[in-house]
Amino acid sequence: MLRKYAILLGAIAAIAMPMASASAQTVLKWAHVYETSEPFHTETVWAAEEIKKRTQGRYT
Repeated sequence: MLRKYAILLGAIAAIAMPMASASAQTVLKWAHVYETSEPFHTETVWAAEEIKKRTQGRYT
C-alpha cells in the first residue's frame, strides 16, 4: 500500500515539475487594512512596482 502511494506521488511530481519550471513569473500577494490614501498603501504599491521592475518581471 505504501509503495502504491510512493509511486503515485512520484508520478505527480514528474508531471508537476516541468510545469513549475516552465513558469516564467511568480506572483506575490499581500494585503492590508489601510485606506488607499494612507502612506502604507501608497508605499506598498510603489514597492510592488519596484519588485517587478528590479526582477525584470520574474516577480509581480
